[in-house]
Amino acid sequence: VNPIAIDQANAPVGAPYFFESEEYLMVRARVTIERLIDDAKGKNICIVSHTPCAQAMAFYLEGATSLAESKIGPWPLGGITTFSRSLENGDSGKWELDVYADC
Repeated sequence: VNPIAIDQANAPVGAPYFFESEEYLMVRARVTIERLIDDAKGKNICIVSHTPCAQAMAFYLEGATSLAESKIGPWPLGGITTFSRSLENGDSGKWELDVYADC
């Protein structure tokens, strides 16, 4: 969904390249989650990722741009965090945080 960029100077927005800043990780996570959701076409999806990427995707779904704005605190190394939204009447509603991996 989000191919790796070889040349940072000619990379599409959100393309992964390493090493990246925390700010770019937020951009990459936003682009990746938007593409995954679009590709899922309304079906349920499960994303398994390492903590920095998962937390950045959760910030995007929550609508937060930083840890300070988020209801989510520092993430543990394990656990499950879930978001959901209503798709009634073809409307894609706001994402809601259902479960946070704080155990």
